[in-house]
Amino acid sequence: MVVLLKHCYRTLLLLIFLLLFTGVYMPSRQSPDITVTPLLENDSLMCEISCPELIVGDVRQTLLSGLPVLLEFIPEITVGETATRRLSSFKYRLTYDIWEDRYRVEGREQDKYFTSLEALQNYWAPLKNLFLVSVGQFAPAEKIVLDVRLKVTLLTRNQGEKLKDWISNAHETEENRPTLDRDTGFKLNLNRFISLFFNKSDVDENYQSRTKSPAFTLTGLRKDQ
Repeated sequence: MVVLLKHCYRTLLLLIFLLLFTGVYMPSRQSPDITVTPLLENDSLMCEISCPELIVGDVRQTLLSGLPVLLEFIPEITVGETATRRLSSFKYRLTYDIWEDRYRVEGREQDKYFTSLEALQNYWAPLKNLFLVSVGQFAPAEKIVLDVRLKVTLLTRNQGEKLKDWISNAHETEENRPTLDRDTGFKLNLNRFISLFFNKSDVDENYQSRTKSPAFTLTGLRKDQ
């Protein structure tokens, strides 16, 4: 029996390796296109980010199912020949209240509510007044490039909790599950593990988009405004 259990667990580890490194449980997603426009306001470098087709496809379906969507805009800036510097990100949580039939956006500022998907989409086309960094440290003629990455996370049932539950019960034996013998108990747990990774509704999914602005200078931004 000990030899059988060792063989079963070796098989399990092989399955985990194959599932994690072949990515068979994570379907590919089409990331939404985004654009970024740098702006200068007094001594602050600001930007607008536009996602004209954000609330479509999987994002739309996830919201309408009553599950949250997480958005994170991650800006980076390169000034002249200096190393790229990551700035504070902008995080949002999108939800749909089926009882009140309205959409909610939680972010840095006061929560915003929308009564239609169209209105929710218009909020991101463009997303305005995003503070990036004070510009007093930059020379007016230095070339600056702004790089923004968007990470979209579609939340479903908690995969981590399910996996934790599966692991904690993987050692079930006839002592604590008298109606099942060791072999049957292992097979049932293995089935739960496989269904966890192959069932799309149980997996948190995320994908990313990225965009860069053309090189600009503070002097050029002032002239354009």
